Amino acid sequence: MVQIWAFANFVIADVFYRANLIEKWGRGIQKIISSCLATNVPEPEFFADDFEFKVIFRFPTSLKPPVIMVETTNVPEELLTQREQLIINILTKENGLAVKRILSQVYPLVSLRTLNYDLSNLKAKGLIESKGKTNTKKWFLLKG
Repeated sequence: MVQIWAFANFVIADVFYRANLIEKWGRGIQKIISSCLATNVPEPEFFADDFEFKVIFRFPTSLKPPVIMVETTNVPEELLTQREQLIINILTKENGLAVKRILSQVYPLVSLRTLNYDLSNLKAKGLIESKGKTNTKKWFLLKG
């Protein structure tokens, strides 16, 4: 079983090398460790067994950007998902955004379909409104 996985890894690595997605064989782990040490981050932990290979990073602080909640609506925050709250924050800072512009500011990343679902829910709750047609539609925060 291990020999099959080793061969599969070799084939995958060869494809990446030929596509110029990796520069050299056998330098990745050392580059990860060096980058961590250069930025005062603890060395990562490596785990491998017959089925998986994991790299675990223990960052001293969170890498997620802080989300600042601004009270702009009469809807209690507990009735909004975290992503809906984030969309409200985005529209508070810059009103009248196209869906792709909102999508570029949503973290963690979601699909366009998921974002449209969230926008529809916020519109149904009476918190946001859209103007324009499909290709030129902009989303606005309703002040209330």
